[in-house]
Amino acid sequence: MATRLQFENSCEVGVFSKLTNAYCLVAIGGSESFYSTFEGELADVIPVVKTSIGGTRIIGRLCAGNKNGLLLPPTTTDQELQHLRNSLPDQVVVQRIDERLSALGNCVACNDYVALTHTDLDRESRKVVANLPENRESALLSPNLVGNPPQSRRKRAPNSQSPTGAMALRFDTDEGRFDFEKLPLCSVTLDRPRRQCSDRPRVGAHVPQETEEMIADVLGVEVFRQTIAGNILVGSYCAFSNKGGLVHPHTSIEDLDELSTLLQVPLVAGTVNRGSEVIAAGLTVNDWTAFCGSDTTATELSVIESVFKLREAQPSAIVDEMRKSLIDSYV
Repeated sequence: MATRLQFENSCEVGVFSKLTNAYCLVAIGGSESFYSTFEGELADVIPVVKTSIGGTRIIGRLCAGNKNGLLLPPTTTDQELQHLRNSLPDQVVVQRIDERLSALGNCVACNDYVALTHTDLDRESRKVVANLPENRESALLSPNLVGNPPQSRRKRAPNSQSPTGAMALRFDTDEGRFDFEKLPLCSVTLDRPRRQCSDRPRVGAHVPQETEEMIADVLGVEVFRQTIAGNILVGSYCAFSNKGGLVHPHTSIEDLDELSTLLQVPLVAGTVNRGSEVIAAGLTVNDWTAFCGSDTTATELSVIESVFKLREAQPSAIVDEMRKSLIDSYV
């Protein structure tokens, strides 16, 4: 079943919560009704943990994880890290990592078997994704803060330094004033060296073998660099579980087929919160329940319940299966 709610006056419930099959994180400082909604649905099955990350409440955009682990940004304090390790199940690995694209919730989307990542995620940090991703606070409530490309796919220049076009501020000596000048796509020079585009794998390609092995050992997932409807912030524009997924409404049929093949789950293009394209900001979901913003329409709610197979989900059966798998791993 899918439940509609809001955090204070915000319908972006995915920004203030993180739901997996093994635990649920909710931001501190919200109303009691917000917490009680999660606890009423989940408390008998998985722990519901109130926390902050780096002193902020936008925890859903600052972490990534599945039933096996949780990745945190370097801004996470020692107290927050210890609190999460004490509160989450023993089998969940909690890891704080350093990554240039610190808003891991915007840059990584995963279930218990597959992870999709931002195409520019550092190779070293992708290795640690196996331990659990990280995030920093520098990019958050708005996905556009990280550089959101146009909706259509575009080929990058061979020696490009940035994934998007930009506006530069120039001083016009003749006019004696500042003017904005549009820079060509991919012409922005970054402060630190980066791999050339020619070094990047094709969309949907496996990351290097050693990284793939680490991720398989720790999270049990395969990792692919991917885009959603031309957007590199895959963590913002899709949400998927082990049963199904919802992606950006402009995703083409060809891309839907490609993503569905990678994830091995059915996918549907849709919206939340009365037409919002930022799926993960307005929705958090696991294999048996979902929580979405209070602005979500009845039609959107019906699509969510259908694609994630929530009407037929049985949390007790799913948890029993997880427990059996855990026991088998120790045998």
